[in-house]
Amino acid sequence: MLKKKQNRIFLFLISLLFASTGSAQEIYDLPSFINRVLEENYEVRVQRNLEKIAKNNDRLGNAGFLPTVDAELTTSKSFNNTNQELSNGTINEGNNAVSNNLNAYAIVNWVVFDGFKMFAKKDQLNLLAQLSTVDTKYYLEQTIYDVALAYYQLLANKELIENFRNTLDISRFRYKLEKKKLEVGASNALSYNQALVDYNIDSLAVLNYEVAIKSLEIQLSQYASLDPELPLVFAPDSIYTTSQFVLDSILAEAMEANRDLKRSMLEELIAEKSIKIQQADYYPEVNIYGQYAYSQSTNEVGFLKQNTIYGPQIGLAVRFNLFNGGNDRREVVNEKYYAENATFQRQNSETLIRASVLDKFNQYQSLKQRLNLAIENAKAASRSLEIASAQFQKGIIDGYDFRQTQLTLILSENRMIQLELDLKMLEIDMNRLRGRLLEIL
Repeated sequence: MLKKKQNRIFLFLISLLFASTGSAQEIYDLPSFINRVLEENYEVRVQRNLEKIAKNNDRLGNAGFLPTVDAELTTSKSFNNTNQELSNGTINEGNNAVSNNLNAYAIVNWVVFDGFKMFAKKDQLNLLAQLSTVDTKYYLEQTIYDVALAYYQLLANKELIENFRNTLDISRFRYKLEKKKLEVGASNALSYNQALVDYNIDSLAVLNYEVAIKSLEIQLSQYASLDPELPLVFAPDSIYTTSQFVLDSILAEAMEANRDLKRSMLEELIAEKSIKIQQADYYPEVNIYGQYAYSQSTNEVGFLKQNTIYGPQIGLAVRFNLFNGGNDRREVVNEKYYAENATFQRQNSETLIRASVLDKFNQYQSLKQRLNLAIENAKAASRSLEIASAQFQKGIIDGYDFRQTQLTLILSENRMIQLELDLKMLEIDMNRLRGRLLEIL
């Protein structure tokens, strides 16, 4: 493990050298990279705009509290051919007689009572804004989780490729040794060919992990809206974790912070407001309005040469639906069922949270025990390979036995790295349930 850490530091120093001699390449740690993602990721910015829209909709005017004011101005000119014969024998005639009309008005309409619908609507808009905030927080946490998953997979793959490169060095040494033995007649073609096959297998493994690492780097660059063709440089880091969890504390924090539960609670309240909105149809609607109108018309032919009307008007309108086929009652009943379903969803969310926390807690405890065993096993396998290397060079064991010892070390170290990654991912997932994801990254 110490050698791996030294190698990581060496690679980091090399990256610093290239960063200083070439174009200024930013070096990230996980917190700074997450900050970059939260600022630049396009999908995150879209979700934040959706939250702003929901908050912008939470206004008195959108709920129906405020009056509406309209104004209109129309003017027209007509050219008419007119022939009028009155009962007293008078005849009025006109060719292309001009008529001018001017109409203007301003009207204020205000719903002063709508069965308390506006109050329920305003409460519902506020709850929808809160719901959007919860959704944004969840989306940010999900994005952070995805970034952390890719990041620690990248670290794990870099450790794995380091193992395979060390193994490749050993396989290269064995291959060259078998080749020399074959040349001097101290070995046979079978041992040489098997050493060559093993060397090629380890080379392919290194190439596969190089592709996987590049793919993860491109994925992380995409999250941060960075150019995927540019190198992505991270400071040295480890996937090992020593977090301790207490089951009762996790359950309490998860109940307080869980997005699904918060969403269910808000949806339950929104459904209750929908009932009140529908029940408003049981009451009359009262409007008051005021209007000022101006109208003027002039005619070259006709009874009135000019007519002007202007002045204010005020009024009160009361509308009460006496019967609409029972639809108002039907809609209220349906909204009650929706509210009941929202309650069921909240209760189900509480059950799922408890089950999820308990399951992940048990997995975490088991993984810690398995990781400790894997670390001990990797140390033992490393000592075995040192012994086997010395015996192989002395000819005490053949290439097959040496390869089995080598494979045992590869598998034990890979298993240890995979368990470290699984434990880290479980730690991140549990902290996401607690609403404390950013605190541990």
